[in-house]
Amino acid sequence: MSPDEEDRRRKLAVIATALGEEVASLRQAEIKYSEALDDLTAEVRKKNFRTTIKIRVLVVLVIFCLIFASLATYSYYRLRIVVNDAFCPLMAVFIGSYDPDSRPAGPGRQAYESAFAQMRTIYGPVLECTTPIAPPRMDTK
Repeated sequence: MSPDEEDRRRKLAVIATALGEEVASLRQAEIKYSEALDDLTAEVRKKNFRTTIKIRVLVVLVIFCLIFASLATYSYYRLRIVVNDAFCPLMAVFIGSYDPDSRPAGPGRQAYESAFAQMRTIYGPVLECTTPIAPPRMDTK
């Protein structure tokens, strides 16, 4: 072997050793980045799972809100029926029984008149009663 060949072989051996070390370091980097990628993938999966759970909870809450709104609307409707069919006729008869002469003058009569004025005020606009107020009874004296 000539000295040039030996020199060339030494250079090739040095280059091969450097390439081997570079390949080993690349493999280590690949393993490190692969582990980091696995960690990131696991973190993304956790976030995806949490987001999925949050969306499901939100959907369930929206469904509960719709059910609650439907029940509240139905309850209000039923209450309106009860008020119009039962309470309004009773209140119309009661308001129709107003007779300020049945009380002697004084604070009792003023409280009586004030109470009936308040009942007349809430009868139409607040309770939305459509039952006509019963006329006062006619006494035969």
